Amino acid sequence: MVPNIDYSLCEGCGGCAEAYPRFFEMRDEKAWVINAAEFDAEKDKGVLTICPYYAISIE
Repeated sequence: MVPNIDYSLCEGCGGCAEAYPRFFEMRDEKAWVINAAEFDAEKDKGVLTICPYYAISIE
């Protein structure tokens, strides 16, 4: 299971990259998933609630 970003919902606020720089970075005003292989669904579950636009899911 890895984080996924729905780009139709992402507004580019950067909150995810600021809170979880290990998993997200900003590129061209949108967030991108990085280091997906390091994601632990239980330990890093806060990733799902950080986006105010509900653009992040775990797949």
